[in-house]
Amino acid sequence: MSTLLLSLKLTFIATLAFAFANPDNTPAAQSDQSLTNDEIFNNIGKTWILNEEVNKIIYQDKNIQSEIMRVGIPDACASIKQSSPQVLKEYEGAFKVLSVKMVRKHFQNKVENGTDPFFFHNHKNSLTKFLKNHHNDFFIEVANKSIANNLQHLKKLPDTQEDWRGHFADWDFTVRPHLPLSTACLLDGSSNLDKKRFAFDGFFKKKVTK
Repeated sequence: MSTLLLSLKLTFIATLAFAFANPDNTPAAQSDQSLTNDEIFNNIGKTWILNEEVNKIIYQDKNIQSEIMRVGIPDACASIKQSSPQVLKEYEGAFKVLSVKMVRKHFQNKVENGTDPFFFHNHKNSLTKFLKNHHNDFFIEVANKSIANNLQHLKKLPDTQEDWRGHFADWDFTVRPHLPLSTACLLDGSSNLDKKRFAFDGFFKKKVTK
């Protein structure tokens, strides 16, 4: 798979993931006045960037992957969905300071005149890059704490007696397992699961060989 194609696929996955995770998310109301820190933080989805980047690290962790396969996607993902926000909440205040500062530094004109109602969607990648370039240690610290917190809870769960893949038994978890694992965890337990997972089947469903 070419680097460009992989990049396009990952962008598509991230966009769909945001839409499914935030169905009611709309841009913050804007005025002709400079936006407040709270308005900026709301406009960038609060801790969504932090959550996305931390999840990438979490699901790449071999211990997390092993625990998901031992416990099974339904129970393991439910545990992760409950445990991860606890750590994010701890760091929300610090991330707000870092992210708002970065927005004001690199997107001052957007902040002052409030002319970009889709700031998050238009500048998420650039803002993420700026944050990681200047505060990568922060992302790693949050990820490491989240991994430790998740493992503590996962290890208390019993081994699954069913197919660990659950509703995603026809997905291929052998190549880049962090991608299908993170997506399956995002979707599992949601309403209209079959309809939502259909958007990702083209990426992860096992290829039928003739």
